[in-house]
Amino acid sequence: MLLRRLKKFKMDLEHIKDHFDRLKVMEQHADKDNLAWLKVVEQHADKDIKNLLRQVVGTPITVFTDDSRYWQLVEILTRLKIRMPSTSYGGLLPGLTDPKPSRGHESENEPGKMASETPGMNMNPFFESPAAFRRFTESYELLDPLLKKCLLCFSAFPENAEINKRTVIYWWIGEQLINPPAGDDCEKNGHAILNVLVEHGFLEDVTTKGRVTSRCRIRPFIRSVLIYLAKAASFIHYLDDKEYTDDDNLMYGDKRRVCLVKAQKFLPTSSSSSLVHLRRTRATDLECIKTLFNVNKCYLDIKLHWFWKMKNIEALYLGRCDSKAIQHIEVKSCKFLAGLMYMKELRLLSFQGVSKIVKLPDSIGNCKNLRILDLRDCNDMEELPEAVKSLEKLTHLDLSGCYSLARLPKGISFLLDLRVLKGFLVREKHQDKRGDLCSFQDLKKLKKLRKLCITTSLRTFPENEHLEDLSEMGELRKLTIVWQGLYREETAEQTGSPLPDKFSMDGLQKLDLQHIPCSKAPSWLAPDKLPNLINLYIKGGKYLCTLGENQISGWKVETLRLLHLRRLSMKWILLQTFFPNLRFLEQVECPHLTSIPCNNEGVWKKP
Repeated sequence: MLLRRLKKFKMDLEHIKDHFDRLKVMEQHADKDNLAWLKVVEQHADKDIKNLLRQVVGTPITVFTDDSRYWQLVEILTRLKIRMPSTSYGGLLPGLTDPKPSRGHESENEPGKMASETPGMNMNPFFESPAAFRRFTESYELLDPLLKKCLLCFSAFPENAEINKRTVIYWWIGEQLINPPAGDDCEKNGHAILNVLVEHGFLEDVTTKGRVTSRCRIRPFIRSVLIYLAKAASFIHYLDDKEYTDDDNLMYGDKRRVCLVKAQKFLPTSSSSSLVHLRRTRATDLECIKTLFNVNKCYLDIKLHWFWKMKNIEALYLGRCDSKAIQHIEVKSCKFLAGLMYMKELRLLSFQGVSKIVKLPDSIGNCKNLRILDLRDCNDMEELPEAVKSLEKLTHLDLSGCYSLARLPKGISFLLDLRVLKGFLVREKHQDKRGDLCSFQDLKKLKKLRKLCITTSLRTFPENEHLEDLSEMGELRKLTIVWQGLYREETAEQTGSPLPDKFSMDGLQKLDLQHIPCSKAPSWLAPDKLPNLINLYIKGGKYLCTLGENQISGWKVETLRLLHLRRLSMKWILLQTFFPNLRFLEQVECPHLTSIPCNNEGVWKKP
């Protein structure tokens, strides 16, 4: 561990040094106006960077064996790297042109072949500072072929983007880059790959308040080199209208991945109209496309006949991949959806954040190989077809944020391989008893379900029958309950019949309760009913005053987040008694939680 930390620390400092060496190269090639711009950058950044660097240089070796001090040092280095001005292709000055790959592209089966080994490849002055380029490529060459392909996918994302890990993992699942043996969890394998890439310094975890989030980023320099390597290997086809004329016949034999990006000055992956190539492409070429990924286009004009021809596509990600950059995506017409009937090899389908989609066609049932159906934040989605029951291999179904969704078909209960279900609706009891709707009781059939997110308008949810059903979901590890549409001042108190004797969720590790409509925690929220709970989040709930009157010690919770609970009252000593294993606490807008030794961000971490 010590050797690994020292090596990473050394590489970070060398990266910082090489960064400023590249700025010197840019300065030598800059014209008068850009030279003035560089001077402004230098004046703005120089003072802050030097102050941070003083805290890093001369650090004693003992820091690397002290976890708390080491991670403080890592945070300083991260702040330093974020403050460094970009020298990636996206910010290159006129006169510094991008490296152009030769026409003799290598086979995609060998994405690791070095760009410098390709005959006719002209090196950019940006890369002729050999140290950084050589160190990166040497580390890259040590990766196995699968990790190389997974890493090259990051070359598709814009500079400085905070990339949702789930998005990338879905992409990998769609392309069968991660396809574990039966019974294993694809997402778990995907996170393991991301951890390896972070450990080797190719990616950085995005941290907030000292916690690793579900997002990651890639350094500008590394992204630039990845673009270089991905082009040389024809790993991703970067759309550029300048490449196409009316006589062009695009061959996708070695360009199976097509990314849609909006136009942006100096960005090599940009396109003023990145769908134009589809109008000029023969059917045989469209049949070769395996992945169509929307990076950041917010308006899509997709024709039906294009979908008819994409018969071999495996990953179709037209939705939003960066929630911060784009809020909603608009399609001109939904007629293209009828083309789903021909996509029998499709494994990933994402329309996250796409508006105007009211209902999926019945032809979705023809996508027999579909593993992931991502409809998150499709605000106009009103209904799912009963044909979803034909998607027997589906493992992920995300309906969260589909506020117009009026019904969930009975067919969901036929998806016996389902592992993740988000946005399940629990309505009034009379609706739950309709034979054509999927009831909460039907979820007991989904024996492999590991993550369940529930949206309900019932104040008393979960009632005893719901608790009994939950206790039968033996593989469930993460549970989220969101109460919506409850605006009246009354609160729900579960003081009726006692809890069912059989109720216990031994496997549950994470519980997230949002907008809980109770003045005190429900009786089922107890350590003897949730004996292995590690993460407990309670977000919102303007009535909640206490976590229990007769609580006993015994919680195994290590991470506790209490957000926007204005009436919750508890002293720090009592909180520690309830949660003796607590390692991380975050409290935001909880004015009656007193004496808690939190920092300015509302965070307490065990020393």
